[in-house]
Amino acid sequence: MEKLTSLEYTLEFVTPAFIGGADPEKAELRPASIVGMLRWWFRVLVGAFVESIEELFQLESELFGNQDKAGKIWVRVLEYPAPKSIETKTKDKDYNYLLGLSKRGKGFDKGEKVKLRILTPDNLKELTEFLVRFAFTFGNLGNRARKGFGSLDFSQGDLLIDPTKDLSIEKLKEILRPLMKEEDLTFHKNSKYPNISNMKVFKKSYRNLDSELSYLSEQYRNFRAPSGLTEEYKKVISLFMDRKPISDRDVVSVFKNHMFGLPIMFFSRKRNAKVMLSWTSEGQNGRKVGDRRRAAPFWISFKREKIYITLFRSSFLPEGSKIVLQPKGRHGNKKQFEETFPEDYDYLERFFKKIGFEEVFDGGSLK
Repeated sequence: MEKLTSLEYTLEFVTPAFIGGADPEKAELRPASIVGMLRWWFRVLVGAFVESIEELFQLESELFGNQDKAGKIWVRVLEYPAPKSIETKTKDKDYNYLLGLSKRGKGFDKGEKVKLRILTPDNLKELTEFLVRFAFTFGNLGNRARKGFGSLDFSQGDLLIDPTKDLSIEKLKEILRPLMKEEDLTFHKNSKYPNISNMKVFKKSYRNLDSELSYLSEQYRNFRAPSGLTEEYKKVISLFMDRKPISDRDVVSVFKNHMFGLPIMFFSRKRNAKVMLSWTSEGQNGRKVGDRRRAAPFWISFKREKIYITLFRSSFLPEGSKIVLQPKGRHGNKKQFEETFPEDYDYLERFFKKIGFEEVFDGGSLK
């Protein structure tokens, strides 16, 4: 048997977490939730060293196991707080416009702590330690994890070291060498899916979390709709609701807010109309595919006194995807409108910098 190393961590929730279990009415923190998080960020680390999704999942299975074989990382949740009823508001103001809609339910509140034990073979100790730091620095747990819910920080006494600081291709190779053959350790600039070669990290310091959340929420709203209405609504959605012609040029020039995630719902009491913005693409045999949902290509993670935003400049949607404006309700008999999606990552970066974030890592410039 391989000799195992035991790694123990104490983590503290910085923002509320809503983590469902077998019973959807209850919250619980299971090893599977931690493993799922580690799997996702492992794909980010190794994704620039493979040329296909098949290779990526083969390496993931080697480390975390699959239906046919056991993995090499075992997670034990030693201690976590009892879930409680949480409503994500401060005073009488909903501060979660940036994070998502106001949430209420069973979960784990900020300030509560979790203790983990992770077992791994000795030769994978460095990879496992790096992966844990990487995942818990830039990722979160539970519902709306990308928007900042379920952010965890290493507890006082554990020095939080930004794992992208002084990171190089050689350092990544050193970490991955126990898992991969030397001839396979070739770094590729890969934009097909999220991985470290298209990953950018932005950082900002803060003093008071509630005040910072209120500020970010206000700035987020003003950025997307500076005059109270989004550019999409003024130049395209309103025309669509009124059944008037829409310029393809306007669609290309003004549709940017979809980069914050899909779908987006638009309402007009004046017109008594409702429209959903989603996406579609051609699947096999010419059939339309697409679940209408697409997560934002960035993660927001809160730490004590600092915030990270991790942006992946990979393909936001499958190649050939199109915008779909689909009428709802009384306008349901109107033909939907489709147009090619513009992907504008610079739009997101302008927002991050406008609200005070500075770029601290660019995987595209790794050497």
